[in-house]
Amino acid sequence: MSSAPHPEAGRRLLPHIADQVAADTPDRVLYEYPSSADLTRPWTTVTARQFANAVDRAAHWIRDNVHDTKTIADNRTEVLGYSGPPDLRYYILVLAAVKAGFVMLYTSLRNSPEGDAAVLEAAGCTTWLQASRGTHIQRVVDLGTPFAASLRLVALPELGFFLDDSTPSPPFSYTKTWDEGRRDPVWVLHTSGSTGHPKPVTRFLDSVAFAEANTLLRPIHGRPLLLHDIWGARAYLGFPMFHAAGLNNGILWPLVHGGTIVLGPPDLALNTADVVADVIRAARPAALYLPPSLLEDLAKDEATLQLLGTTKAIGYAGGPLSHATGNRIVDRLPHTVLHQGIGTTETGWLPAVLTDRRDWFYTHVHPDTGCELQDRGGGLYELVCVRQAALEQWQPIFSTFPDLQAYPFRDLFSRHPDPRKSDLYRYEGRIDNVLVLSNGEKVQPQAMELAIVASPLVGDALVVGQGRFQTALLVQPSPSARSLPLPDFLAALAPVLDEANRTAPAHAHIHADFVLVGDPSKPFVRTGKGTIRRAPTVELYKDELDALYERAEAAQGEGGVVDFATEDSLRDSLREAIKGLASTNKAIADDDDFFVTVGLDSLQVLTIRRQIARDVPDSIRPADIAAALIYRNPSLAALTRALWEMQSAGGQAADREGSAAEQLLAEYSRTLQAIKTSANGANGHATNGTNGASNSHTPTVVLLTGSTGSLGSHLLNTLLHTPDIDEVWCLNRAEDGGLEKQKELQARLGTADSLETALTAGHLHFRRARLADDHLGLHGDDYARLQRSVTHILHTQWQVDFNLAVSSFKPHLAGIVKLVELAASSTRHPHVLFTSSVGIANRSAAAVPEQFLSDFSTAGSGYGESKLLAELLLQKAAAVHGLPVTVVRVGQISGPVTLPKHAGIWNPKEWFPSLVAFSAHTRRLPTSLGRNERVDWIPADHLAQILLEFATAATAATAPGEATLVHAVHPRSTTWSDVLLPSVLAHFKAQGTPLQAVALDDWVATLVKEAQTADDALSAKLSALRLVPFLSSLATASAPARPLFDTSIAVQKSATLQSLPPIAADSVEIWLRQWGL
Repeated sequence: MSSAPHPEAGRRLLPHIADQVAADTPDRVLYEYPSSADLTRPWTTVTARQFANAVDRAAHWIRDNVHDTKTIADNRTEVLGYSGPPDLRYYILVLAAVKAGFVMLYTSLRNSPEGDAAVLEAAGCTTWLQASRGTHIQRVVDLGTPFAASLRLVALPELGFFLDDSTPSPPFSYTKTWDEGRRDPVWVLHTSGSTGHPKPVTRFLDSVAFAEANTLLRPIHGRPLLLHDIWGARAYLGFPMFHAAGLNNGILWPLVHGGTIVLGPPDLALNTADVVADVIRAARPAALYLPPSLLEDLAKDEATLQLLGTTKAIGYAGGPLSHATGNRIVDRLPHTVLHQGIGTTETGWLPAVLTDRRDWFYTHVHPDTGCELQDRGGGLYELVCVRQAALEQWQPIFSTFPDLQAYPFRDLFSRHPDPRKSDLYRYEGRIDNVLVLSNGEKVQPQAMELAIVASPLVGDALVVGQGRFQTALLVQPSPSARSLPLPDFLAALAPVLDEANRTAPAHAHIHADFVLVGDPSKPFVRTGKGTIRRAPTVELYKDELDALYERAEAAQGEGGVVDFATEDSLRDSLREAIKGLASTNKAIADDDDFFVTVGLDSLQVLTIRRQIARDVPDSIRPADIAAALIYRNPSLAALTRALWEMQSAGGQAADREGSAAEQLLAEYSRTLQAIKTSANGANGHATNGTNGASNSHTPTVVLLTGSTGSLGSHLLNTLLHTPDIDEVWCLNRAEDGGLEKQKELQARLGTADSLETALTAGHLHFRRARLADDHLGLHGDDYARLQRSVTHILHTQWQVDFNLAVSSFKPHLAGIVKLVELAASSTRHPHVLFTSSVGIANRSAAAVPEQFLSDFSTAGSGYGESKLLAELLLQKAAAVHGLPVTVVRVGQISGPVTLPKHAGIWNPKEWFPSLVAFSAHTRRLPTSLGRNERVDWIPADHLAQILLEFATAATAATAPGEATLVHAVHPRSTTWSDVLLPSVLAHFKAQGTPLQAVALDDWVATLVKEAQTADDALSAKLSALRLVPFLSSLATASAPARPLFDTSIAVQKSATLQSLPPIAADSVEIWLRQWGL
């Protein structure tokens, strides 16, 4: 926490604060987050300098890629929309947009498409920054409205682009004074999306400056501000980044209060108690700030309750916390304090004073905020902020609403019963109709009620659920429906509920078990003008509603809902339980994805987890049923199989990756078999393709996937410099087909001119594609053109993530099928080349032949299994559809060696460049590379030429129906100790900075020791410190050497590979100079 307030506290603009923090404390860590799904691996840290650099780079990117002007017609700052994975781009873009003269708008991932469209249109947002994943803007575009059609989508770079500080970004000048910039918008969020249309809420720079002004607030009776022990700590922030609490606190706490924000896995869209527990175990934060629903779940389990006790402070906000849970935390965790935070989207956090430990659920509003608790009768008081010029710094609400003199928050409180604590008030709920669920989600029920009352079956309807874990419906049948028996009435009401749920966010859905039919003798309480009085009516039915929730909870967790008697009964009972949770009458197939097809949300996952845990047999511990089990097995078939195997294995989850791969092979093989083949295509005769018999020149047209990848960019460069290639189609995931990123990549390779020439001549095309979709996600005309013209398909696009299970690669496998479908329906008999990986045999003890293999156990990872699956699918495609296929198993790719002026640097963050850089730092170089001692690497530029020869050269001609498999590893391998070690030593000796050659074990010991003591700046500089597990594994005595890969066939099919010189000193010298060593 900052030791003293800044002299200009409360009158500094946010971009200036960020730049000043970077200048004063450049190495202070602002953020920490997991580097991968394995939270036990080293975490990524982001320093103040790195963050400021990322902001500047993003500001330049916005200015260069979005618009040339910064304002729209009505002179308002232009609004840029964004949603994506929960990573630091949310925070970086806020400051970058302000610097560049824009403002970011963030919408909830839970909004309906109509709700999102309403927010965007009301905010004047016509440009959307589109992430490669985790975004939901396409749903808005698919609405087809004139506004949706006008949206401009701009592909946003990945987080790594902004955080890469190997080349510092030029500073982005921001010179506005306080008076010039204070009324500039800082971000746009929105009100609850639970009703018809949420509304945008804009905060301004002077509004967020109040966070720094809070440091000037005086103690009250010697008590500091509430949350003072969280702001400046290493605090885990468990709110979504599009939520006011996640955005406001995630930016302001590190920059203003000196704290460090700990974030969860950036690839996990849904936060759960299991995830939070894993983060606490791995990161050991000093404080937590969570929605109450997560805190409820964590406190229920004894083990995770004790885990909470490892923190010094826990704050919650966004909704009520049950007294039982709060008291349990206070009673059982004597060294942890519990805080209730109160804030709004419109104003941020409401400054409050620290209360006694036992008064954790009371709020003491700081008197210098100008907020009053005004009597509303019945022992209830409404929070109202009254404008006072002397308190302007602490009244941000009047920045949001500058024309008001008073702002009623519409929140009701009751006073503490102890007269000595008359300044303490307990939150009782909203004065209006908004329901706040126990998980912090807000539900505006009016739109749902109107939809339900519109049915002739319904007389009156109220959606209830204040403080509950989900909504319920209190309904009075219409006079015409009162004669229906209750089961018949509920059955007839079901489609009405489905329709009401359809346009509401998931957290507002009413499930079939949560419907209470009112008693005609107890009519709803109404006002004089005939409208229903909500609170008195709910009170009238309080006992019945309490019983309803109790019955529903009991039905979810007791009474044999999940039946483990047989595997079939388990599957059927799970189906019924999930169907009830999803509130749907539609059938749920065994393979329907719970989250994509069925539409379960995180709350429903927790509910089904509780159901299963309460009904498991003795062989399974309830604690072993984690939410992660459901996420990893997201279908009835997968979840049933996992649970059944757990029962058979005495509660241990089985390792089913091998069987999963075999099942996927069977599944996609059936799909391949069903593909129709063109009469003039693969099983017919090629009429004018390069593999057909024709004496006249016919155009060679190449379809290339993944051109913006490292290998793909080199491959495209080679294609553009090959005279026999007439046309190239690049398919990438980016909205512009990858064109802008490709320009950047080709510039790095020194070949930007050839790219522009090909584009101008119409020989190069970029298209946005979704390979797993029908027609590859292309427009019909483009797909038809490819069917008529393509002669070669080069498929290099594949996600590289060794942590994923093989089932997570299903979209890539589906992409293989769709590419085969294109080839089979093509009239030009295209040759399909796929870049596989030597990782398919990572665990093989024997030499690997150039043959198709089927043993998934040798892969060693889901990534390797997915590549092996793709190989086998393409082998089958060749046999079934007569396609010419070449599969290339690619080994280690080194930096290029032949590009102009040695362009195309080998990524210095890969393992070998990192090893050499660390050695230069410590002046110690290992004499061996252990299991990676053999150097059979191929430079990227040579590999691109080799692949092209495999695909197009006459010696690589592959007959229809034949699948060829080759290895792209160096046929004349050398070793580290024989060639590279002497070369590296000679280089540094010539520079006057000689290195000492040491045993690999000693070198690894130095690495591990350095990693344990390195500060943030050094960790950011030396990527080897983030690769300790992999580099340490090189010295593991039990680790087998990498298998040898035969190249007998490959050298016959590629002249370049056949004549490729071994890696030598000159190549090493190129790489070292490129790395600046």
